[in-house]
Amino acid sequence: MSQQTSQVKNPRLLGIVKLHLVLETVTGLLISAGRQMGRIGGADTSNVLIEKVYECKDQQGRQQSFLIRVPYIPGSSIKGRMRSLLELAKNLELFSTDGKIWMHALSPKVRKSINRQDVLSYGEFLEKLRNSNTTFIFNKLFGMPSIHVDDFVKNLGKEINDESKAEQETAMLINSLSQTSLLISDFFPACDYVCGIYNTKGLVTLEDFLEEKSENRIDRITSAADPRTIERVKPHVKFEGDFTLLVFDNSKNHLEQYMELIAEGLQLLESTYLGAAGSRGYGRIMFKSIETKLIYPREERIKEYKSVGEFKNDITTLSKDILNKLGAQGQR
Repeated sequence: MSQQTSQVKNPRLLGIVKLHLVLETVTGLLISAGRQMGRIGGADTSNVLIEKVYECKDQQGRQQSFLIRVPYIPGSSIKGRMRSLLELAKNLELFSTDGKIWMHALSPKVRKSINRQDVLSYGEFLEKLRNSNTTFIFNKLFGMPSIHVDDFVKNLGKEINDESKAEQETAMLINSLSQTSLLISDFFPACDYVCGIYNTKGLVTLEDFLEEKSENRIDRITSAADPRTIERVKPHVKFEGDFTLLVFDNSKNHLEQYMELIAEGLQLLESTYLGAAGSRGYGRIMFKSIETKLIYPREERIKEYKSVGEFKNDITTLSKDILNKLGAQGQR
């Protein structure tokens, strides 16, 4: 086997696409920070909060800067929920590393059934990754567990009884993959929304974003009441944040499929819920705008959409526009 056949190449970053999204809460939203401690009369469960600086113009047109505590939506909450919904929609296989949590985490030696001896072999891992285009695209977009290259070559070599071929197969696998392509930022109350409150009231407080909801749980056997108070984000609060998509030379041909997965994930979020207690009516959201732009190799605005449906219907054209811009950049 020649050295070229098994050579590992570093994927080249061609471009970075940013989707700036504005979402609005339709019902109360809870991203739980856990039970409140030490505040008499406080809510039993609180939303996650953070201190953030905002800059707004007052009625005289002067720029004012102020630090306030605000609720926010962690990027991990959005990405995790979107990923799990897409796993269900695409009917992706579930695996487990501990027999307790089952999810689509494709990796050698993970359990593929309740039987503790039934684990995914190295050869099966390669076959599942290569033979399903959906699985391949999904794992490149959202990321997958890392593999130990030496162990992979060694164990695959034992399975196929050919270490030279195992080395070649491993190099081909690594060269077809890249790091996680989709990055999701935390979403904070939109600057325009916060400044709108400031211009109306002259100040902004935490109470402008939160509400308290009283709930009661009744024991079906004893009929004993268990009242509690939930602190959650009010309906009609606007948040903004970014989805960042890394486009590599070995994944540029999958850009349209990446965009389709993202659009479908956003649609599933709108159709279900985000955060906790979704079965009780919490967490309904709607995406109000999606602005797309290229931020590398240079910043350039592409298109803006007013809904997920509008974005989804234009993905083919949008993907071609992005690739054309990246091709033009590469020729300069």
